[in-house]
Amino acid sequence: VAQAILGRPKLLILDEPTNGLDPTQTTHMRQLIRELSAEATVILSTHIMQEVEALCDRVLILHRGELAVDARLEALHRSNHLRLRTSMPESVAKEKLLNIAGIEELQGVDDNAGAEPGYFNYRIRVAQEKGLEQISAMLAKTIVAAEAELYSLQTEKKDLETLFREVSNVHT
Repeated sequence: VAQAILGRPKLLILDEPTNGLDPTQTTHMRQLIRELSAEATVILSTHIMQEVEALCDRVLILHRGELAVDARLEALHRSNHLRLRTSMPESVAKEKLLNIAGIEELQGVDDNAGAEPGYFNYRIRVAQEKGLEQISAMLAKTIVAAEAELYSLQTEKKDLETLFREVSNVHT
């Protein structure tokens, strides 16, 4: 690495730069990469998503030699899905919740195999242009008005490992 940066290159390609390093060395290498990125374009080639999270602001994922993803990291984390846990059975949930403007799909999910009866988990896809906060508020009001219990409602956060698996599976 020292030899590569001596000439102050404008482009630096690093392949698994923290591979085999202990935690202290990894911290030092990350700091060096951040400093280098102030004056040069740094391309980090890695399969370790933790390194991408720690260092990158833009992600490109190649699959079978083709560009499958090219996006800013913060955009990749954004999701247009909500996770809901309620006492409302799926037939009632579809009838009541799919009428809320901005909800495109409600899908029952089996997150808690063997959970107590009466708990239902859903994944809800929201239209991109709608605000998740406003839709979350409407969901809560609708569930309470239907005299059902609302146990949890949260924005689904995408992680890079899930995205990587999705890209790999979709393009196989």
